[in-house]
Amino acid sequence: MNATQITTAGNLTSDVELRFTPSGKAVANVRLAVNYRVRQGEGWVDAEPTYYDVTLWEKAAENAAESLRKGDRVLVTGQVHAEAWTDNEGAKRIGLTPVG
Repeated sequence: MNATQITTAGNLTSDVELRFTPSGKAVANVRLAVNYRVRQGEGWVDAEPTYYDVTLWEKAAENAAESLRKGDRVLVTGQVHAEAWTDNEGAKRIGLTPVG
């Protein structure tokens, strides 16, 4: 399966949540906010942020849980694919999901 690989920089919106699979592999989840600036007239303004749910495995998961905290600026590289769904309020949503 060919998946799109991206690299983006942003800030963590929460502390890293570390857990372990039944087989003992470390897995961590964290949410990343990526803020953009767009030109408006003669100046620049903040655009709506884009949020990514990031999943880390094994050593990367353990290292992130030990060293990263909410608000930290990070650089993330990974493979993703887009998926669409309708939320509980009927709004259409599109998200990027990590590909293992």
